[in-house]
Amino acid sequence: MLSEVLVLILEKWSPSIVEKQQQVVRDAIRRAAVDADCNCRTHARKAYFAYIRMFPEDAEALFLRLDSAAQKQIDRERHMASADCLHTVANDRRILTSPRSPSVSVSDRSPAPTAGRSVSALDAAAAQRARARAMYSHMGRAKLHSNTASLRE
Repeated sequence: MLSEVLVLILEKWSPSIVEKQQQVVRDAIRRAAVDADCNCRTHARKAYFAYIRMFPEDAEALFLRLDSAAQKQIDRERHMASADCLHTVANDRRILTSPRSPSVSVSDRSPAPTAGRSVSALDAAAAQRARARAMYSHMGRAKLHSNTASLRE
């Protein structure tokens, strides 16, 4: 995939080499950000973040030329990255300011996140929809087992 190569170029090559083809790189990122393939869009966002590190002065101009959906997704990822950073700092601070007992830190007493997902990934409405789907699925199976419904008709 071109977008994967783009990420590697922006992460591994020197800025002086990439600068010669900067317009082509910007266009490739912009096109990959609206590709039909979600993996391509993911790599386009990674390429955009690598582009920011390489050309911070030009990154805002590229961002403004991106599709609005791509801009929203990049903003979400920026927010998540900053939230993860803040979460890490908060956890480090809690460990450093642990209770009087040195054997147990505050982080040891807090519950672990659900299956490695961040709190922001938990959507209350999505959870409610999942419960409703599970309930209707269960009701459908119960009808089949109690012979109140038949698939032979």
